[in-house]
Amino acid sequence: MRCPNCQTVNPPNAKFCLECGNRLVVCPNCGTVNLPNAKFCIECGTALTSTSTLGSENPLPAQQPAKSERAPSLSELDGSKSRLAAPEERRVVTIMFADITGSTPLADRLDPEDMRAILAGYFNLMTEQIRRHGGTVEKYIGDAVMAVFGAPFAHEDDPDRAIRAALDMQAALARFNQRRQAQDPEATRLRMRIGVNTGEVAGPGAQFSRRDFLITGDAVNVAARLQQVAGPDTILVGERTYLATRNVFDFRPLAPLTLKGKSEPIRAWVVDSFRSRTPAVIQHPRGIEGLEAPLVGRDLELTLIHATYARVQAERHSHLITLLGAPGIGKSRLVREFIAREEELAKSASRVGLLSTPRVLQGRCPPYGEGITYWPLVEILRILLKVQDGESGEELEGRFNEFVRNTLATAKRNEDPVEITNAIVRSLGRGLRGDGKEPGYTEMRDIQRSTHSKSTEQGGPQAAVMRAWRVLLEAIAQREPLILVIDDLQWADEALLDLLEYLTDRITDVPILFFCPARPDFLERRRDWGGGRRNFTTIVLDALTSEESVDLITGLLRTHELPDVLYHTI
Repeated sequence: MRCPNCQTVNPPNAKFCLECGNRLVVCPNCGTVNLPNAKFCIECGTALTSTSTLGSENPLPAQQPAKSERAPSLSELDGSKSRLAAPEERRVVTIMFADITGSTPLADRLDPEDMRAILAGYFNLMTEQIRRHGGTVEKYIGDAVMAVFGAPFAHEDDPDRAIRAALDMQAALARFNQRRQAQDPEATRLRMRIGVNTGEVAGPGAQFSRRDFLITGDAVNVAARLQQVAGPDTILVGERTYLATRNVFDFRPLAPLTLKGKSEPIRAWVVDSFRSRTPAVIQHPRGIEGLEAPLVGRDLELTLIHATYARVQAERHSHLITLLGAPGIGKSRLVREFIAREEELAKSASRVGLLSTPRVLQGRCPPYGEGITYWPLVEILRILLKVQDGESGEELEGRFNEFVRNTLATAKRNEDPVEITNAIVRSLGRGLRGDGKEPGYTEMRDIQRSTHSKSTEQGGPQAAVMRAWRVLLEAIAQREPLILVIDDLQWADEALLDLLEYLTDRITDVPILFFCPARPDFLERRRDWGGGRRNFTTIVLDALTSEESVDLITGLLRTHELPDVLYHTI
């Protein structure tokens, strides 16, 4: 049976919709599904009773209410409606408005069907970019699109996602114009203006699925006004969006704007470009620039990590450390502290020939983007090759082939370097060819999708990929200890996780430490991660104690004169 509220097809015995929770009322006479507050069937007019649900196996015949029965009061009807209405909730979201400039004169010159075809192509392209970055299209208004980032599903980097989507929308529109002008050289070039703003809004509860969220709030009005005053091919953002994303993008400030309906001038910024040229979607930077305190409360964890690495060096065997902790609890800081201390220790000991300085290679799993199977390894290879902006794919593959050949020769390995190179390049798809120009999300999505399964380890292309990575890493670690940091493991593809397990189990006779920070929900997806293996260690970072928190605040602010109530509040 199909729910009349959200059109979801439910099983025959359902009493409530499995998608929106709506009560399903079926007519006992004709079997039509009606709205929950319907008194009579919309198909045959039969009176409906409260027992007429979709799940009733023996529906009772319809009964007319007795004449003496009291009619419900107006207040009771209002209460019934309120129980059926979606509960409101307040949340912070990022709103985007985008429209085509000069669409009215264009519509005057074009046939209505041609104009409709142009707008349909435009809307499809814009919707694809918005959804690709986790946004939701709330409505189309004429030639404008309104999108929301943060509802119904919130992400920690929704302002970043909105601006990334806006930049991709501009790039998609440029390609759309090129295709139109290739077919018709006299076609008018479409131009777009975008307004983005972040703020608190009111909208329906997340448990209610609707095509139109109907969110309301001043943040929505400001986003619409920013779009109206933005110039063609310009992305204009409000103050809260700017503050949340200024470490990710470069902006150009504007003079305060006087917007319609606003009594005070509004500060706004124009998005210029990405600050970082990496082609991956990176995690939003954390912390306050310029403030760094001594490491507090992690002595035991740091001692365990150093002891594990010492055993890796002594036994010349691989080991994998999974560092679990909530966002912002200090995982990255602990990794940096460990690496800095090991490098300092190795420098001191190398004078007498006791220790070698470890080679540290780092990669990060992007938070979203289908098909980024081995992206952390792509970043590691680009570090090894010291990739420069502007290098072509052919040049990179040639340099990588030479790097593999020299590395295997130095390590005195007998494997065929061409076979190793081809297997790794195939596993990376177009990732190694990334030119570092943003937005590079389209490049990332072209990387192969994961096709790995446990059964492929015995043979086939995936076995060749695993073997190739093992041979290359073993050859690199022959000269010096290797520390591989794979950050944000909770976002890793399943094939990458399987490869890390394989490498940790199979690499022998060389010192390699895999260091993998992750959030606690990682174990919900991979419950058997490292279970029962001698060379797997999991360290969980708990919150600091009250005394440690006081030490942290004192170290950050460099003062002991704060009142106790302020320490407690922080």
